[in-house]
Amino acid sequence: WPTSHQGTTLPLHQGSPSFLNIRASKLMLKKFLQLHSHDILFLAEVMVDVCKVCNSFWNSLNLKLFAVNSTPQAAPNLWGLCSNNLSPSIVCTSDQHITCYFNWDQQLVLCSSVYASTSQFPWKLLWSDLVYLQKRHQGPWFLIGDFNCILGNHEKHSRCLP
Repeated sequence: WPTSHQGTTLPLHQGSPSFLNIRASKLMLKKFLQLHSHDILFLAEVMVDVCKVCNSFWNSLNLKLFAVNSTPQAAPNLWGLCSNNLSPSIVCTSDQHITCYFNWDQQLVLCSSVYASTSQFPWKLLWSDLVYLQKRHQGPWFLIGDFNCILGNHEKHSRCLP
């Protein structure tokens, strides 16, 4: 899925930024990452305390943890990982996204990983953040994640309206 910005297409290939909404064991994650190379990787819904994963685990996969989101009353649910040879610069984090800059093929690229709330008020705050970032950044931007969007009544599973 090539990403366009003002007529410029970035070729994506193995190692491109990826987003995984994962509820898996460390072993399952390790097997997946050994099969698929990633330079930038975001994990959502990890359901493990970030402090319980040793740096040696990430090093064995040639990855390092460079960011976690900030959640007010819970453990971070969005983690940013990258290959050891990259040094992303954090732009901002919130309870719903991590945004960073990194060099991609000699070009500075903005990358936002989203794990959106299902509630309307926090969701509006997320979109406000993203619009602000869009206005400030003029180059390529990877915007990936789980937006928890419901497009119609056929997608809901409860009696509440979307």
